[in-house]
Amino acid sequence: QKRLVRQLLAQWHPDKNRDPQAPAKFRKFGRANEVLSDEKLRRAYDYFLDHPEDRYTHYYQYYHAVYAPQTPLWAVVLGVLCFLSGL
Repeated sequence: QKRLVRQLLAQWHPDKNRDPQAPAKFRKFGRANEVLSDEKLRRAYDYFLDHPEDRYTHYYQYYHAVYAPQTPLWAVVLGVLCFLSGL
């Protein structure tokens, strides 16, 4: 699967392909690669395909997968405490 996506990205790269639709297709394949390679995004996408009527649940899962903070809460609290102890 990764090999196929890389071939498509190489084939439709705007620097290599002068087709006017090449930039749009390149972005489309790149976004598809991002979604399929990230487990949370892939689960949200699969859920949307299986349950298209649950639109709001899908939006929550998608935005949680994309915009949820990646830093653990304990690390943030520890950083704030270290910063405040140095003042």
